[in-house]
Amino acid sequence: MGAKRSAKYLFLSNILTKLVTFAGSIILARLLVPDDFGILLLVGIVTGFVNVLGNMGFEYFYLQEKTADHTYEKNVLHMTYKLRLIFNTLLFVIQYASSYVAQSYFDNLLVGEMLRIFAFNYLILIPAQINTFILRKKLHFKPEALSIFVGAVADITMKIILAVNGFGALSFAYGFLFGSFVKTAILMKSQRFIPNLLFWDKAIFEKIFFFGKHSFIGGIALYFSNQLDKIIMSSFFSTGLLGGYQFALGQVQNINSFVAKSFGNLIISYIAKHKDAPEKIVQTLGNITYIQFGVMSSVYIFLLFNLEFTVSHLFGEKWLFSVPLFMVFLLQALASLIYTNFANLLTGLGYPKVNARLAWFQLAVSTILLSGAVIFYENIVFFAALFALINIGFGIFKSHIGLQKLQYGWHAYLPFLRLNDLMLYVVLLSGIGMFIKLACNGGLSELFISFLGIVLIFYIYFIKFRKNVFMKSLSSLIDKHSKIYIIINKL
Repeated sequence: MGAKRSAKYLFLSNILTKLVTFAGSIILARLLVPDDFGILLLVGIVTGFVNVLGNMGFEYFYLQEKTADHTYEKNVLHMTYKLRLIFNTLLFVIQYASSYVAQSYFDNLLVGEMLRIFAFNYLILIPAQINTFILRKKLHFKPEALSIFVGAVADITMKIILAVNGFGALSFAYGFLFGSFVKTAILMKSQRFIPNLLFWDKAIFEKIFFFGKHSFIGGIALYFSNQLDKIIMSSFFSTGLLGGYQFALGQVQNINSFVAKSFGNLIISYIAKHKDAPEKIVQTLGNITYIQFGVMSSVYIFLLFNLEFTVSHLFGEKWLFSVPLFMVFLLQALASLIYTNFANLLTGLGYPKVNARLAWFQLAVSTILLSGAVIFYENIVFFAALFALINIGFGIFKSHIGLQKLQYGWHAYLPFLRLNDLMLYVVLLSGIGMFIKLACNGGLSELFISFLGIVLIFYIYFIKFRKNVFMKSLSSLIDKHSKIYIIINKL
């Protein structure tokens, strides 16, 4: 299966998944309270760290390794599976045991219980991970796309059923576990690698472990970089405020993962496959970014100008206190559209050591700035904004290093991205949003007019004014002979 066909399946799967997740989040926001989301945040601090302990990048070694010889490929797979089996079993034991420590530290029984439930996910994922990466190496993403969607439906459905029946925060844990089981079952129907657990090859083990070692070292730093905000906040802010932070961040991440997660795995596989053709990689990533930015920036700007109405009417007035946090995370997501795809370059090209060094550097900077911020100015919105700026800065820096590995600098990359086009579009969108905000009196009418205005600007700018550039970029994602391409081209 080619990259374009894979992109089609991922695109469709993620649209459906996001719709299901979004609908589910609306229902859960009304059934649960901010404290439930605060408990989820505390649990995430622990599960995130345990995940890092097993994030040795074994499967990514297989993905980026050239395995032209069938026997060598099988041997790599046998060793990769065996290492994953060992590490995930250890993760289960570690998280189960540490749940009692976390329960005592946070003085919350639910934190411990949820951690013990989540621990079983490491055992469920053992067969799923190797088979997922075998499919990715073939650029065969259809089974993964199906498993993501069906798994999300199972996850959300179970969470809602349990929340209705008064399970509270525990709904998150049981729902997630059920969704993970369903996702693994679907993957196993499409791809079932049978490992030889008795096989051992010292040379292959050393290669995988060397690759994984740097992924692990970088993973620890990346964990603290990503979770540092929550670790620090847990000592300064109430569970309710933490719940607002977690809720706002989670909703924006659900939208943003349409860009990052939907195409991230495909992009890493594409980079690994075409690492000897740097110009092709940069041009393709530039084209994908152009399309993603055009579509997703429209969504983000629409939400930014209609945030208070959207939050209060969809999730309930009890979440209005989180509107400033929503704004911070939406602005971060908007900025990340520029570099998200290029931030995958180092992973796809096989530079875990560089990734590790960047992650540790980011951790050092984040620790100093965030600690100072919360000590001298105890404001959760300011704290979130600072954390967002740090992530944006390092995301751009990481992309720059990846481009250098391809012998490209920003000056050579920007023409592929067409940044001037994209910035002009943002200015136009912001202008129409501001005009509608001033001209209307709020309510559904303003929401509807704002939606129509943004759709109209998108149509005029990309489908009419910049049609040639837009269609050329779109051809990197979908085939020119596909129905979707033909319909858009006729507009």
